[in-house]
Amino acid sequence: MLRCIFTYQIRLIALHHDESHKNCSPKKIMISRDDIIFGGLFVAVALILGIVTGFIGISYPVRVDNTALSSPIKVERITGHQIELVDGRVITLSDAYTDQEWENRIAYSKNLVDLEGDAEGPEVWLYGDRELFICGTPWAQPIRIPIIPNRIPRNHRQLIAVGEITKKAEQ
Repeated sequence: MLRCIFTYQIRLIALHHDESHKNCSPKKIMISRDDIIFGGLFVAVALILGIVTGFIGISYPVRVDNTALSSPIKVERITGHQIELVDGRVITLSDAYTDQEWENRIAYSKNLVDLEGDAEGPEVWLYGDRELFICGTPWAQPIRIPIIPNRIPRNHRQLIAVGEITKKAEQ
């Protein structure tokens, strides 16, 4: 019994046709251990060649929810072209957008913005979260074997507007 387990042979039954095609008789086909090793190596080399040439892909995209802001500050209120922050600072925006557009741009960022520039100086840059758009896809191979996930952040940091601090935070 152990001898049968440790033999690396697979026996298959197939119909064997003789030359006259009149008599069909079953014939045992033996696949040796060397044939299995050679077949496995062939499949491995074909898989590697397919991955290298881009015909076979083993990764797939996974969107990850994130915030790209480094030090977010909550927006208290938007009035015209002025933004009031929770800490009391008021920023007057220099870009010409309507009130609804400002609300939409900052609302997507969950009313959180990053400020850059001199903290005491008049000019600051407002950054917010924006959804990352991927033009084209590197996951468009004809054969896809999803093994390795590619983690792609949903948001990236984008400049919303430029403005001036018109009222400093009261301490």
